[in-house]
Amino acid sequence: MTSRHSESQAIQIMISWGLEPLEPYKSNSAPWKCKCLKCGSISTPSLKSVENRSPENKFCRFCKANAPLNPEIAKKFMIDNGVKPLVPYPGSAAKWKSECLQCGKEVSPSYGSIKRGQGGCIYCAGMVVDPDEAAAFFQANDLKPLESYPGAGNPWRAIHAICGKVVTQTYSNIRSGHTGCKYCVGNILDEEKARAYFIARDLLPLEPYKNALSEWKSLHTVCGKVVTPRYNNVQQGSSGCMYCAGNAPIEASDAERLYLSKDLIPQEPFKNSSSPWKSIHIPCGTHVQPRYSEIRVGKLGCPVCSRTVVDPTKAEALARERGFDVLENYTNSSTPWRLRHLKCGRIVTPNYNSLQRGQGGCVYCAGNKIDVDEAVQLMHSRALIPLVPFPGSKTPWKSQHARCGREITPRYGEILRGGSGCIYCAKISVDPLEAERVFIDAGFEPLEPYPGSDRGWRSRHAVCGREITPRYNYVRRLGTGCPYCSQRKVDPQEAIHFVKARGFEPLADFPGTNSAWPMMHTECGKEIAPRFAALKNGGGCKYCSESAFDFEAPATLYLITNQQLCAHKIGIGHTDKSRIKQHISHGWEVFKTIDFPIGDDAFRVEQEVLTWLYDEFGLTAYLTNEDMPQGGYTETVDASEIDLPTIWKKVETLTN
Repeated sequence: MTSRHSESQAIQIMISWGLEPLEPYKSNSAPWKCKCLKCGSISTPSLKSVENRSPENKFCRFCKANAPLNPEIAKKFMIDNGVKPLVPYPGSAAKWKSECLQCGKEVSPSYGSIKRGQGGCIYCAGMVVDPDEAAAFFQANDLKPLESYPGAGNPWRAIHAICGKVVTQTYSNIRSGHTGCKYCVGNILDEEKARAYFIARDLLPLEPYKNALSEWKSLHTVCGKVVTPRYNNVQQGSSGCMYCAGNAPIEASDAERLYLSKDLIPQEPFKNSSSPWKSIHIPCGTHVQPRYSEIRVGKLGCPVCSRTVVDPTKAEALARERGFDVLENYTNSSTPWRLRHLKCGRIVTPNYNSLQRGQGGCVYCAGNKIDVDEAVQLMHSRALIPLVPFPGSKTPWKSQHARCGREITPRYGEILRGGSGCIYCAKISVDPLEAERVFIDAGFEPLEPYPGSDRGWRSRHAVCGREITPRYNYVRRLGTGCPYCSQRKVDPQEAIHFVKARGFEPLADFPGTNSAWPMMHTECGKEIAPRFAALKNGGGCKYCSESAFDFEAPATLYLITNQQLCAHKIGIGHTDKSRIKQHISHGWEVFKTIDFPIGDDAFRVEQEVLTWLYDEFGLTAYLTNEDMPQGGYTETVDASEIDLPTIWKKVETLTN
């Protein structure tokens, strides 16, 4: 057989694919026994199949993510779990003929079931019982089997060696600790004991005993009537005689006598106590159907006289009083009644109960039902042109807004409550083309379809060329939205270049404009952590600063507010309160203060609060240098965005 590869070439190809040949090369398509250089498994791929593999299928088939299980690994796993395979590996889900290493029996668990922890031997697990072992177990529990073993859950006839009676108990019950004999535990009573028990309670059995739950025909010797009590009921305290207990069937003559005493004349034979009994109520002549059980407990039996039924004349009078014209005869209080509402002229079907409760009765006037013509007329009055038939008050109604020409889907119920109907004209939704025009006018070039007004829209700012994601609402309201140009965001490389030019060496990556940034002042060699925003606004090294603040001396942290400027400010100063007095002279009011033994601790808390205000609420310096000639504007925030107690609670958290 010829091949287009020499043996040496073929071997090199297999090795390049992670397979070491273990036998001479035969041909391009013949199976070739190889060892995987990655996992050591043995497989027999052909050279042709290997050459056709994709790069991710390097090494053997057992190394793939969804590779079949190595038979040798599967066999070892089975042995480790107490079963020795007797045939080659059939697959993880197939039964695998094996021998239990504990009991020696032949079983057929699957590799997958053992992998899931279900065990391997059904005999050792008690799922299957050997018939001889089951018989031996029965005999050990004083039960001699009378037939072949039927299975663990099936009744098995046997003789109880202690009492000699034949019983039918399951192997599972005996295994669970049951005695096996229902006679010895009192579950079944023999006839002699049962008969003696009945006679002792004045009941003479007239037929053989069946069981405790069957009716047992007997003579009650006290009253002489034949009854059929159950042994179980008598044992639980029943007298056994329904006549003496007052539970006997009702005689027709007794029932008729009771009805006549209540002014009711029966019109048909008596059936039973729970069935309606056609009768005539003598005082009013109404045909009624009261039940014997109701009359026996004292009910009147006539719904008209007891006012549970409404007189038709009274019902019609109430309908006219409520403003309706009666179009059909009254039926009952809960059935829809066809009436015409005199106010609007519409035909409606309220029931008497709703009229009596004062609920109006007209679904149109109450707004619960819509007249289609009126609905269309209302839509036209709001410059809305319906494009499809009326769908209902709560379903979107496809229409066109005559003013802007857009297709919209308002709900009639919203229009009825005063809604304009057009989500675009009401600025609830934004037309993508209009949104694009707003962005272009503000100097932004959108780079993706409009995502919605509350999501960032990936765009390029024509001024600085950066790619940003401003929100439509922000750009529409302010006409801008580039965080870099507004200095709300800084390019990390530009930030590093800036601080180095100021004589600082960063000790960590740029954290953001309002977060503490560890760095070293090259002039004094000390480590500090100023905010970039503070450096940008003229700040510097707190140790080299010419300010009068002494970081080693005691200090006061203060929270102040200015109602006229609508701003809050957090700051630090010496304990003589001179800095606070300076702010007070410019219209600021003190909310709270806290003293620190070391000024550096006060500075740390101040900076952490400012970082928190930025990270949690997005608040940056609210005022400008012109607003605060005394200085300190970089530590101000918009008072409408956060209240003073919330800021001070953060201060207390950082100081406790």
